[in-house]
Amino acid sequence: MSLAFGAKIPPQEYTSQIRIRVRLTEAIPRVRVRGFDLRIHEMAKVAARTDGLSEWELTCFHGMIRAISTHSVKWLDLHEPVTVESPAGFLNFQNRPFRQILHISSVGSQCEVVNEVELEKYLDGLVNAEFSAKWNAKAMAAQVIAARTYAVHRMGQARLNPGSRFDIDATVRDQVYDGSMREDFRASRAVDRTRGLVLMTQFQEKGEKKWIPLKAFYHSTCGGATEFPERVWGNPYPGFKKVVRCPFCAVSPSFRWSAEISNSQMAEVVQRGVAQDGVQRNWPKAALEFLRHGTLASLFVSRWGTEGRAAQVTVVWHWGQSEIQLPIPAPRFRGWFGASVLRSTFFQISPISQGHWRFDGRGSGHGVGLCQWGAKNMGERGYSAASILHYYYPGSTIRKLW
Repeated sequence: MSLAFGAKIPPQEYTSQIRIRVRLTEAIPRVRVRGFDLRIHEMAKVAARTDGLSEWELTCFHGMIRAISTHSVKWLDLHEPVTVESPAGFLNFQNRPFRQILHISSVGSQCEVVNEVELEKYLDGLVNAEFSAKWNAKAMAAQVIAARTYAVHRMGQARLNPGSRFDIDATVRDQVYDGSMREDFRASRAVDRTRGLVLMTQFQEKGEKKWIPLKAFYHSTCGGATEFPERVWGNPYPGFKKVVRCPFCAVSPSFRWSAEISNSQMAEVVQRGVAQDGVQRNWPKAALEFLRHGTLASLFVSRWGTEGRAAQVTVVWHWGQSEIQLPIPAPRFRGWFGASVLRSTFFQISPISQGHWRFDGRGSGHGVGLCQWGAKNMGERGYSAASILHYYYPGSTIRKLW
């Protein structure tokens, strides 16, 4: 069965032992790994083995990796990728336990670390990193199925690129994952009870309809209505055909928020954002110079999107007798400031004093897919996991793939 746009996961296909490759770090100077009876592999061959508890430090430089035992003077120069594993089943990296296997590759003079782990065990560690095992069982089951679906979709995408070294990031780029540090019995029980359950949606390719795993986006609090992925990231995804009104997340502590930003901070962030984006936004070539020499005169929401979300923010700059107006997609504008400042694009802007701006908003996160606080409230009201998922992913169906 296809995973995503024709991609498959060989050779295991859909089994309970399917493994996911999780990138833990993108580029760090050195890697310290500690564990019992460590085995270090170079190109599938055992290059070193230690008995008992040991620790190795690995440094990377352009395709080569030097592994040094911190308990002796022993060192090895190895070709990437280097694999570290332990028969005990756990490895300690960055003072956190990770299951099964670590792969280390070089990125110039830096190291990339990827954890290869069984998908269901990956989900065990994900529960308390992305939501909470203390939530009611129905909401937690819905969350686990969404997280598994997202992971399976990303695995399918990665398999389209034979040179890909990882499937998914362990950060907010994909799903937050801290290894096994936050596993508990409730998380494991929720994963086990939903084992192999994945949300599927129909996708038409060359006139043929196929069932594929949904890219099951989710977020903290939608603020009253979800959003289309193309309005956030610029690309549509199968399965997201309509916005869902959500009366359930008003209980969230992030349902309403406000932020005050000074004129100087606003100018600094906008200048940096425009410099980073370059010509991608079709702004005038002299825009950056204009921003450096001029002053911020005004900003306002210039286009509204779904259910009252800001779709575009326009900043107005004065330089002498000249004026420039720069339209900025609201998700991009929010990204410049960060999610901790502007929690969503559900905001309104107003000047509150000379040189200060106030943002009054609702919700937290990008707004696409499942609303976590809405799901929590629905579960507490007695909705089943399936009902929650069908509410936030209308048109999808749940299938057991292993």
